[in-house]
Amino acid sequence: MTEKLRPIRRVVTGNDARDRSRVLFDSAAPNVNPGAVSPSAGMTDIWVFESCPAIISGERDDGNLPFHF
Repeated sequence: MTEKLRPIRRVVTGNDARDRSRVLFDSAAPNVNPGAVSPSAGMTDIWVFESCPAIISGERDDGNLPFHF
């Protein structure tokens, strides 16, 4: 079943140096984990944060951090 995981489109926005909105990422979510939960079920991480409140500045792709479930 996991071989049929469909890509999930992820659009991440941010602000440039002049504080204007811009698109940072517009593509399939990169962190796909087939069989993450069981052999017949997978999951796709679209966003991860390592602190609270989440840091939302910069251009790091927090959807592509190491995955631990």
